Amino acid sequence: MYLSEIQIKNFRQFGAEEQIFCVSFHEGMTALGGENDVKKSSVVDAIRHVHLTRDIEFMRPQPDDFHIRLDMQPAVDVTTCSRLLKLPDSSVLTGDQ
Repeated sequence: MYLSEIQIKNFRQFGAEEQIFCVSFHEGMTALGGENDVKKSSVVDAIRHVHLTRDIEFMRPQPDDFHIRLDMQPAVDVTTCSRLLKLPDSSVLTGDQ
């Protein structure tokens, strides 16, 4: 399987429904690039949260994980959705290869 898409709402810099962040990934390798402070780490952390790829202390939501709206009120929920697709069998490495 591979991650083909992630949608993020109210997580750190990512805002509410009218600003849902969505990025599609392609089979193979994907790289996130860009200037400092453009949300690369937040995308990776959102993936880690939804797929439970870190220790339990990291997985606990922190106040800083909730998006702060323009009226300075924190969001009350964080939504992260991902879509996993199955790789073709020919793409899977086995111990014989």
